[in-house]
Amino acid sequence: MVCKECGKEFEPRHFNQKYCSNECKNERERRWQREYQRRIHHYKPLETQICAVCGKGFKPRHKRHKYCSEECRCVRKMAKQNQYDLKRRQPKHHETQICAVCGKEFKPVNVQNIYCSPQCRVEAQRRYHAANREKYNAYHRAYYEKHREECQFYVKKWRWRHDMPDVRG
Repeated sequence: MVCKECGKEFEPRHFNQKYCSNECKNERERRWQREYQRRIHHYKPLETQICAVCGKGFKPRHKRHKYCSEECRCVRKMAKQNQYDLKRRQPKHHETQICAVCGKEFKPVNVQNIYCSPQCRVEAQRRYHAANREKYNAYHRAYYEKHREECQFYVKKWRWRHDMPDVRG
């Protein structure tokens, strides 16, 4: 029998063998895949493009390639990240902002600042927890009631690990 890829004569090992070796079979498969992709996707060879970072010409592997190498892609990615970080950390359009707790005007260091000092931030957290304490307690009470045995088991286990006596008597 004659190999369909290289044209050499060979002795087939089974009745429907078409290629003389796995290399010929794999080469034929690769060629068929390339032809299939060209037919399905109306493949046109891509023209040389200019790298968006270094300006060198390169042959792209697909139409979305913008950079000639992984290094250029990383350089551009880091530049975009730095631009984003700078923009995010700049103060808002107005120079001063009013503190959400005490009402004083202050200059924010970055966009996330809404309190004039760490003391105001702590006070805001205290107010938030005081306002939501009942909701928090109700949630945990309901969870405890639903999983009572499991919770008691873990309390006993914790006490045992930390050498704490059971004070409930």
